[in-house]
Amino acid sequence: MANTSKFNRTDVLTKASTLFWGKGFAGTSIRDIQDTVNMRPGSLYATFGSKEGLFKEALTSYTNQMSGSLDHCIGQVENPIEGLKSFVSFIIIDSQQNNPSGICMLYKASGEFMGENQPLFDFSQSLIQQFEKRVIGIFTDAKQLNFLDKNFDEANAGQQFIIQFTGLRNYFNGRNDPKLAHKLIEKMFTQLQQ
Repeated sequence: MANTSKFNRTDVLTKASTLFWGKGFAGTSIRDIQDTVNMRPGSLYATFGSKEGLFKEALTSYTNQMSGSLDHCIGQVENPIEGLKSFVSFIIIDSQQNNPSGICMLYKASGEFMGENQPLFDFSQSLIQQFEKRVIGIFTDAKQLNFLDKNFDEANAGQQFIIQFTGLRNYFNGRNDPKLAHKLIEKMFTQLQQ
């Protein structure tokens, strides 16, 4: 009889993502991982190859979840920029209490690995660049749909979005003030569309 896997990979990656997001890569021990995902070290290594392998898959899982949330928000409205704004509100206001950190896991990882672990730094940077390209694509779509002026610089707007979104997430990390958050998000999008 074949030995079948007794774990749900998606569930393991979700739990590992939350653990790494909260404690960081260096602050997470193999024992922490074992206790959180309910797998023995041998099974972890056989499945993911290493702690680094698990981290990369967990970070990719986090990115895919963010992308899914973004897709959902954009799919609800005609103007892609309104969907992007809804996504920002969801991340900063609605889901903040459910996350182990208000700081984006991608940027937290990138900061942790800079100068410490070049392969994981490069990996986190590649995911950040994919997200930025996605945001630029959203502005491009909005421009093509005539929600933005034909001279609008979507590449610059995408960069500014990343800077402001990251800043707002950091600012509201542990700070529960939805009224102020809504106000600052509106201001952010007003500035981005100028």
